[in-house]
Amino acid sequence: MKKVLLAFVFLVFLSVNAKTDTRLNFRVMTLNMHGIPCIDKEKYPKIFKKFKIKRCPDNTYWSQTIFERFYKLTEILDLLHQENELPDVLLLQEAFASDIPIMDNSPLLYLLKNSPYPYFVQGPQARVKNVAEAAFAYLFHIPGIVDSGLVILSKYPIRRRGRKAFFKCRGTDCLANKGILYAQIQLPGVEHTIDIFNTHYQAGSAYDAVKIQQNSDSEDYVRRVRSEKYSFMQVYGGDFNFRNSADSFSDFIEKSRMSHAGILCDEIGSRVCRWGSNNPREWILGSLLDHQFISRTSTDVLIYPKYMEYGHFKYRKKTLSDHPYLQVDYDIQISSELK
Repeated sequence: MKKVLLAFVFLVFLSVNAKTDTRLNFRVMTLNMHGIPCIDKEKYPKIFKKFKIKRCPDNTYWSQTIFERFYKLTEILDLLHQENELPDVLLLQEAFASDIPIMDNSPLLYLLKNSPYPYFVQGPQARVKNVAEAAFAYLFHIPGIVDSGLVILSKYPIRRRGRKAFFKCRGTDCLANKGILYAQIQLPGVEHTIDIFNTHYQAGSAYDAVKIQQNSDSEDYVRRVRSEKYSFMQVYGGDFNFRNSADSFSDFIEKSRMSHAGILCDEIGSRVCRWGSNNPREWILGSLLDHQFISRTSTDVLIYPKYMEYGHFKYRKKTLSDHPYLQVDYDIQISSELK
C-alpha cells in the first residue's frame, strides 16, 4: 500500500509540474571492464618467455585477453551508435593505464581513439613511473602502481572536470589509485549541465570499514562540487563493491543524501519506471555491486529513472567482463524559471 501511495503522489507531482518547458531522456551506463593491465609483449618478449606467459592476462571464463575485451567493446559501442541506442554517458571502471614503461596501454588507447564518443576524461593517475618505484609501492602498500581505471565517455561536451584519489586501501586494491572522477556535461539543446561522478570502491566484503571511509571521501568531494552550484542535477555511478544490505550502502545514502535509482524505480512503480524484461528486481535491489544514485539541487528541475536494465555483453560465447553493465534511462524536466 505504501508503494502505491508513493507512486500516486509522484504521478500527481508530475502532472501538476506545469512549469516544465524542457524534457530530456538521458541514458547512463556503468561497466566494470575487468581490464587488468598487461606487460607489453612486443617490447618485452623476454619477460613472457622467462615466466612462461602465454596470454596476459590469461582468462578462461571471460573474454580471453584485455585486448579482445576493449576491441570488442569498441565494436559494441559502434553498433549501439548505429542503432541510436548508445548511452549518453558511459562510466568505465578497471579501464586501467600505467606510466611504467613495460606496461601496455594500447587496449584502452584504442577504445578512446575509436569509440563513437567524442569526449572523455580519465580519473586519478598512477603514482609510480618505473619498475623500482612499483616494487617499493607494492611492498609498503602505497596505492598507484596503475591509475584509477576510471573513465567517463560522453556524447556531449565536458565543461568541467575533476578527480580525487581515495586515501585508504587494502590488499591488491592498493595496486590501483582508486578514487572518484567528475565531469560536468552539457545537456543537449539547453544551456544547463549535469554533474556526473564515476567511482570504484575497495573490493571485498571484509573491508566494509574502508568503504565507509571512502564514503566520507566521496561525500566531501561531491559536497564541494555541489557548493560551486555549477549544475542542478547529479548522477553518481560506478562499482561501489557493496550490496544494498551492507552497512556501507546505508552509510552512503545517509552521507550523500542521494537517491538510489533502483530503489526509487521500485517505489514509484511500473507506470513511471520499468525494469528490463529479463531483469529480476531483486538483483538490482539486492545483488548488484554496481549502482547509480541521483540528486538535484533545485526544485525547478526533476530527474528520475524511467527504465533500468543490466546484462552481459558477449564475445565468443563468453561474457565480456566479470561484471554486468547497469544502464538507467532518466527523465529530466527543466523549468524555464531555472536560473
